[in-house]
Amino acid sequence: MKISVAMATYNGARFIKRQLDSIISQIRLPDEIVISDDCSIDETLDIISEYQNKMIAVSWIVVQNQKNLGWRQNFANAIRLTTGDIIFLADQDDEWNKNKIKEMSLLIQNNEDILLLVSGYVTIEETSSLKNKSLLNRGNQNGAIRKIGFDRYFYMNHYPGCTYAFRKECKDWFSLPIWSKNQAHDEFIMVLAKLKNRVYCYDKPLIYFIRHETSATYGKKLNFRDRIELLNEKNYELNIAEEFLKINIDIIDKETKNKIINECKEFIGFRIRWLEKPNCKSFLKLISKYRDYEKIKFFFTDIYCAFKR
Repeated sequence: MKISVAMATYNGARFIKRQLDSIISQIRLPDEIVISDDCSIDETLDIISEYQNKMIAVSWIVVQNQKNLGWRQNFANAIRLTTGDIIFLADQDDEWNKNKIKEMSLLIQNNEDILLLVSGYVTIEETSSLKNKSLLNRGNQNGAIRKIGFDRYFYMNHYPGCTYAFRKECKDWFSLPIWSKNQAHDEFIMVLAKLKNRVYCYDKPLIYFIRHETSATYGKKLNFRDRIELLNEKNYELNIAEEFLKINIDIIDKETKNKIINECKEFIGFRIRWLEKPNCKSFLKLISKYRDYEKIKFFFTDIYCAFKR
């Protein structure tokens, strides 16, 4: 099967060599590397060109956007340009284990039910105040394969896109009218793949997930505005899931899933109303719903953000 790597770049000269080195050092090399650059003004494209010249065994597709599209559209653009049967997502600033492509691609090839496969990862902070400290090791060393099921928390995503490998079927979803330029590419894939009950986790860390001040999703503040924005994004994802159910005839348990989606939308809507206008009555109702939260810390975060406006 043909293997593609889809990477989005933007002013990544400081980090991209580490990432590209880890990709071209794979035990199983990718067949193509697709890079969509979002109008970088540093040496990012020059560095990529150097790697193209020295790694001719791999097919390269490198495009530069005519205008800045933002990281969401930029990644979607890279995904659309791939031609492989299995697609790996790559950030510009991470580092891959040399067995990542080999092990994950074999797992997908040997199990037709796997549509999206995520791996474990180790989070590394690289900031001015905290250097190279591991914050999270998500995944064990035993290499267990487990299915991630569909439940009331299906819209919550605990795996960043850089841990993803998926079949080309997922690429076609970006041509559907339900795709929006404001939607995060990885959460879009995760939600739809969960609806098909075909998401699996390879419980082994295969990537160093590097976090730093210039990361696109780094360091969101805990405040009222960001909380409302996050919940609105989740509500939008639920609307997408609802529409995807309507246009797919091969999804099982549609009635049950549609019921769960509606319950989630009602819960998200209540949380938004609570944050916008907290009062004693809604506080009592919030307490009665604390078991509906995936984690108790999210319950306390809603309380904190409502009163710390």
